[in-house]
Amino acid sequence: MPGVPKLFPLILIILLNLSAQSFKLSEAIYSYWSDGNWVLSSRNIFEYDVYGNISGMNYNIRSDGSWSDYMKYEYHYDTDERISLIEIIQFSDNVWKDYMKIDFFYSPESSEYETVTTLRSSSGWDNYVRSTYSVNENGKLASSKTDLWSDSLWTDYSRMEYTYNGAGETEEYFQYLWEDSTWNIYFRFDYLYNAQGLNYLSNMYTWSDSWNLEGRDDNSFDENKNMILSITQSYTDGNWTNQSKSEYSYIEFTGLTEPSSPLAAEIELYQNYPNPFNPETEISFFLKKDSFISLDLFNTSGQLIKTVFNGKQPAGHQRIKIDASDLESGIYFYTLRSGNDIITKKMTLIK
Repeated sequence: MPGVPKLFPLILIILLNLSAQSFKLSEAIYSYWSDGNWVLSSRNIFEYDVYGNISGMNYNIRSDGSWSDYMKYEYHYDTDERISLIEIIQFSDNVWKDYMKIDFFYSPESSEYETVTTLRSSSGWDNYVRSTYSVNENGKLASSKTDLWSDSLWTDYSRMEYTYNGAGETEEYFQYLWEDSTWNIYFRFDYLYNAQGLNYLSNMYTWSDSWNLEGRDDNSFDENKNMILSITQSYTDGNWTNQSKSEYSYIEFTGLTEPSSPLAAEIELYQNYPNPFNPETEISFFLKKDSFISLDLFNTSGQLIKTVFNGKQPAGHQRIKIDASDLESGIYFYTLRSGNDIITKKMTLIK
């Protein structure tokens, strides 16, 4: 469908971030069906902070039999632990470049939120897509609407509506497209669940005077109820044909480091980005209030290599760059201190 914004990775990560399960998605590998074989096409690798919040995602494409860098996503949070910003950079001409960013805005009563996606251009950041999401009384997504930026105006593009069964599971969702000055229904997804409440099958129908079965997602799960395989097939003349395949692997967060007291929650330290790096990387952290902090770099023997920053920083999310041009390749540790709070993480320098 021409003109559809390809924001599947964003939608996927938003859904993952809403999950409270102890298992977190670590890798997703995508393939397409060609001449009777599955052909690798792309993969996502996910990173999380110590609280289980997604902090980053690497998006690779398959090229000449190996994985190549394509995009990286970095996630930022507000003081209510909601996603506030997703920064996306693209690997182009052997250089990482700003590509896209997605800003999140929440209503005071949290019954709806909005995302605005902008693209990097030679003149700055240009509007691209705006989406508004509404949430029902059970905290479930009730509807969404997407607008495209055209001729200096936001223009209607699509909207979606969601229904749920008695168990609170997604039952159906419908998509409408804005065409000829009216909303026209385009497709619907029906979700089927087994006795364990797992969505083993999703059927897709398109509308043309009546509903026509067009495709399905056939899903498989492991013993922990994590989806590990999803095969998408199209339906033509009574036959099912493979189209694409998604394979998922997980890591288990059995010992999340939750704040044990209000004091322990005053600071948060995130994984440096990029990691591994050469020679520059950026360290992000969060302060609940204005604080005097120190950010120190140590080698594997515990020796202080350098003090990156020592002074006062304002409340909120902060970022500090490190230039390691003078250091040798290897593993290093960086430590954030504020009062009695100390957090340490590991990073890798490769030259």
